[in-house]
Amino acid sequence: MSAIRFVTNISLAICAASSASAQTATRRPLSVQDVDAIARLEMLEDHREFNSADLAGFLASAHPEVRRRAAMSVARIGDKRGIALLRANPLDRDTSVAATVVFAVGQLKDTLTISWFDSLLSNPRSAPTVLTEAAAALGKIKTGAAREVLVRFVSNTPSSARTTASIGEALLSIGRSTARGDIAPIVRWTKSPSEEVRWRAVWALFRSRDPVAVQTMLAMSDDLSPLVRSWAIRALSKSQADSAMVTAKAEARLLSAVTDADRRVRTEAIRALATYADQPAIDALLKALGSADSWISVSAAEGLGRIRSDATIPALTAATGAGRPCAVRLTAMQALQTYALSSAIAAAVEIASDSIPYCRLTAVQALARDTTGTAVHNVRARAAVEKLRDDPTSAVRLAAWQTHFVLADADLDVAARRSARQNDLASTDVVVRTAALRSMASWVDSTDLPMLFEIYDKARNGAFSQITSAAVTAIGAMQRRQRTGAAQFIARFPAPENVSARRDIDRALGVAARGAWPALPPSSRTLAEYRAIVERWVVPDYNGTARPTARWQTPRGAIDIELYPGDAPLGVDDFVKTMESGAIVGTEFSRVVPDFVDQQRTIRDGNILRDEVNRHRLTRANLAWASAGLDTGSPGYTLNHTPQPHNEGDFTSLGRVIRGMDAVDRIELGDRITGAKMLTGAEP
Repeated sequence: MSAIRFVTNISLAICAASSASAQTATRRPLSVQDVDAIARLEMLEDHREFNSADLAGFLASAHPEVRRRAAMSVARIGDKRGIALLRANPLDRDTSVAATVVFAVGQLKDTLTISWFDSLLSNPRSAPTVLTEAAAALGKIKTGAAREVLVRFVSNTPSSARTTASIGEALLSIGRSTARGDIAPIVRWTKSPSEEVRWRAVWALFRSRDPVAVQTMLAMSDDLSPLVRSWAIRALSKSQADSAMVTAKAEARLLSAVTDADRRVRTEAIRALATYADQPAIDALLKALGSADSWISVSAAEGLGRIRSDATIPALTAATGAGRPCAVRLTAMQALQTYALSSAIAAAVEIASDSIPYCRLTAVQALARDTTGTAVHNVRARAAVEKLRDDPTSAVRLAAWQTHFVLADADLDVAARRSARQNDLASTDVVVRTAALRSMASWVDSTDLPMLFEIYDKARNGAFSQITSAAVTAIGAMQRRQRTGAAQFIARFPAPENVSARRDIDRALGVAARGAWPALPPSSRTLAEYRAIVERWVVPDYNGTARPTARWQTPRGAIDIELYPGDAPLGVDDFVKTMESGAIVGTEFSRVVPDFVDQQRTIRDGNILRDEVNRHRLTRANLAWASAGLDTGSPGYTLNHTPQPHNEGDFTSLGRVIRGMDAVDRIELGDRITGAKMLTGAEP
C-alpha cells in the first residue's frame, strides 16, 4: 500500500482552493460593513431563512467575497426561488464568485437549469472552475437529459491542462446519473495518461452496471494505478460477468488479484469473489479469513456469511476466537447468525469478555436478539450478561441490563413482564431504569402509554436524556407495531430542551413523524455571535492565515487534520469547542468499513449540526460527520479511506487529514481517540 499515492487523489479537488490561497496577497480587505454582511449571511444560512431582499443585496455587493458567500448561502438555504436571484445577472467576472454561483444553482437540483449548464460547458470562454462546477451540478440532477449534456461534453472536449478537472468531474457525474446509455464516451477516457481521469472513468463504468463494460473493466484491472485497479475489480462480480459471458475469465482475474501488491485491490477482490460461491472462491475466502490485515479478514468473513456454506462454519467459529481483532470476531459472529445460530450464540458468549468495550457491547446486544439457542447456550448467555451488568463502560453496562431484562422476559407472560419492569422503573439507578424502558419496546401496548408519557414528562427537561429517549423509543415501537399514525403522538410530546432527546424522538417515531413534528427552532445565536464566528474563522482564512489544525491521538498513531474555517465556519466552531471540552477523547470508531470509511460513535449531547456543503469534494482523507440527511448530523466524525463521488452535495467537507493517513488506514473497530488537541487556530 502506498499512502503517498493515495493522497494524490485529492489534487483535482483542492486545486481551486490552492489557487485562491495564492491570491490572498492581492485580495481586497474586508471592511467592517463586509464582515457585518457575512455575519448576516451566516445567520440566514443557520436559520435556513430565504430573505430575498437581503440575499439580492448581498449578491450585488461591491465586494467579491460577499457576493461569493451570498451565492453559497443561497445554496445552503435550499430554496429554489434562489435560482432566479443567482441567475439575475451574467456570471461574475471574478471566477471564484462565478464558480460558486454555478455550484449554488447545482445544489438546488432543478431540471430547468440543465440547458444553462449545457451553455456553460459548450462555451469556450468559460473558466475552468466554472466548467468543473457545471459538470458537477449535472451529476446532482442525475436525469437522462443531464447525462446527455455530460456525454456530449466528454465526447467533444479535448484533453488539456485546462479541461482535465472538468472532464474528470463530468465522468463522475455520468456515474451518478440514474439514467444509463452508451458507455463509449466513458471508455474513451480509460486510456487517458492521467491517473486522475482514468480512475474517474472506471468509477463511472462501475456505477453503470452495464455488462458491456465488463471487458473494459477486465482490461483496466491490470492498470498500473492501484486506484484504477481497485475500482475495476469491483465491476467483476458474478452477475456482471455472467451477463457479459466472461464468468471464468473474471473469476480467474479475481483469484489473481487477491495477491495484488495493493491492499485496496486485494480487499475489493475478496468482496467480489463472495458473489461466485464456488469452491475456488470459498477456498480463497477461507485463506483470507486468516489474514492479519483486518481489511482482508473482515471482507472475507462478510463474504462467507453471504455464501452460507456449512463447510465454512468451523473456520468462521475459529475467527470469533480470542486473539483475533474485534472487527473480525464480530463480523464472523454476524456471518454465523445468518445460517448457524447456535454457533453464533456461542461466539457471542465468548466475545462478551473481549478487552475492547465495543466488542463486548455488540456481543451482548446479539445475545438479546438470539434467544432461540439450546438450553445450555441460554444458560451461558445469561451468565455472560450477568458479568457485564457492572461493566466499567456505561454503554456496555446499559446493554447488559437491557439484555438481562430481555432474557428474563422470555420466561414470563405479558402481565408478569409488566409487573417486573414497573419494579425496575422504580430503581434509583438511571442505567437500570433506561434499560428497563428499552427492553419494553418489543411488547408494550396502549395500556402502558400513560406510564410512558409520565416518565417522558418528568425526564424531558432534566439531566436524564437517556431515560427520555428510552421512553419515546418504547412509544415509537408500539406506534409502528400497531401501525398507528405518528401525528397523534406528536402533539403529546412537549419539545425537550435536550437536543439528543429531541433527535431520538424523531428517530423513534420514524419518517411518518417528520411532517408532523414541529421544526427545530432556529439557533438562538445573536447577530453579534455570528459576527464573532466570522471574525474568528472566516476573516483569517480569507486573509490567508494558516488554517486551524487538530491532532487526534489513536492506538494506531497521530492523525493531523486541517480544517476549512472559511468554508464551514459553524462546523469548525463546533468542532473546536468539542475538542476544547475534551468530549471527543474516548470516542470510539464504531463503524470501520474497509476501503471506505472510519466513523466515530455519536458524541452524546452533541449539537445537531447545520450542513455547510461546499466546493471541497468528498475525497480520500476528507473529514465530515455522519448524518441521515442534510442538517441531521452531529459529532462524531468520519474519515474517508477512498473518494465518495456518489455522496457529493449531501455532506459537509469540514477538513482533511494532512498527516497520519497511514494511521487512518490502520484504525480498527473499537479503537478510541486517546488524546486530542488543537495545534493551531484555537485562540478566540
